[in-house]
Amino acid sequence: MTAASAVEGAIGPARSFNGSSSYLSMPNTAAGRLNFQEDDEYSMSLWVYADTIDTIWHAIAGKGHEQYYMQLKCMGGNRATWEFVEFQDQRGWEYTEDSTPPAPGAKQWLYLTGVRSGTSQRLYINGVRLVDTAALMPGSYARNSADFFSIGRYGHSVVIPYYQGWSYFKGRVDEVRVSRGAQTADWIRLSYMNQKAGGALVVFVK
Repeated sequence: MTAASAVEGAIGPARSFNGSSSYLSMPNTAAGRLNFQEDDEYSMSLWVYADTIDTIWHAIAGKGHEQYYMQLKCMGGNRATWEFVEFQDQRGWEYTEDSTPPAPGAKQWLYLTGVRSGTSQRLYINGVRLVDTAALMPGSYARNSADFFSIGRYGHSVVIPYYQGWSYFKGRVDEVRVSRGAQTADWIRLSYMNQKAGGALVVFVK
């Protein structure tokens, strides 16, 4: 990434990703506090701004296609969804997805939060819980926790269950936060109200 990738974000400076080569990677995160186990308890939130809706899928942030991540899943015809995913060893990808109009929010900032709590999974958009179940895309592959945590693409070029490559993201990403523990609906709503543009959670009176 270059100095020009620093742009105005939802909260102060953010990073702009060009959809073809720019990404951020956090070295030495293959093991350690971001290396959550299968059916662990953790939460991931971020602000995201998609430049366009096209016909391919785009990785936003996460620790690998065979561990956990968020992505923008585009299917053509102006149809797309935001998706939070955890990979299950020898079972496949448990995914929770939904959209926010217009399909699904190109050129506007959205606050996404994915929560994993044991075998349950939830997705929030702009502080509202939209999905609290996970569907399964089956695949008898081994879980891979060797990737570094990355923003703007996957940690490796994806070839299973079919070729996706690096799935570079095109747009802006701000305030990526990963935490141990399943954050509550109230905590997520409070975070959104406190961070969104024009938020009036705290008002200073002279």
